[in-house]
Amino acid sequence: MPRADALPAELNYFLQTASPQNVTKHMLFLEFPTDWVPDLSVILLLVMIFAVILVKSVRRHKKRLYEFDLYLHVGFDTEACEIWIKKFKL
Repeated sequence: MPRADALPAELNYFLQTASPQNVTKHMLFLEFPTDWVPDLSVILLLVMIFAVILVKSVRRHKKRLYEFDLYLHVGFDTEACEIWIKKFKL
């Protein structure tokens, strides 16, 4: 039964169209539900950030292995003072 408050079919200028299909479910030849795509991208981004931090800290640690400071100790009896002279890099 048609509804009483609906427009007559003769006055309806719009055609019934099917809803468009979701095209984003094929990513890199893998089928993931659309809810997983943001989750996977955030996880991959966090892994990349962690890897960069790890590489930076290892490089910084290696640079410190080849540096040392020269100090001059000046004092008398039990009182002494440490004076920084120079940093040597090899």
